[in-house]
Amino acid sequence: MDPISEFLGASTGIDYSKSLIYSEKTSREIKLQVDEVKASNSTEDYTFVRENMRKIITQAMDLIPDAISLARETENSKSFDSASLLLQTLSNINKDLLEINKIDPKGKAQAENITNNTTNNTAIICSPEEVLKRLSSIDPN
Repeated sequence: MDPISEFLGASTGIDYSKSLIYSEKTSREIKLQVDEVKASNSTEDYTFVRENMRKIITQAMDLIPDAISLARETENSKSFDSASLLLQTLSNINKDLLEINKIDPKGKAQAENITNNTTNNTAIICSPEEVLKRLSSIDPN
């Protein structure tokens, strides 16, 4: 019984010693449990989304020949627009699948190995004689 109910002499029938308020868990332990649940949900979501995208891509690939043949047979501009939209959507889904693969299953973006190469091109506009004079004046050491 909680202290207030005990003081008032009222019994609620609820065992408050097992509630979160009276629990002896620290906020750090609770945060760790929440993080574990989030990580498992993130992994499940990653797998679910990836599988769905692959199924959609497979089904859309099966529809492409039918959509193109329908557009050719009917020679209707709406049929061509629909086939074009199907191809564009499939292309976007493929791009999204590649973007998902840049994220690990725990939801963290993977660091890409990007090297920045800077090239400074300097153009000297002068006569060949001036170039020879400048080159000869440079100390080889």
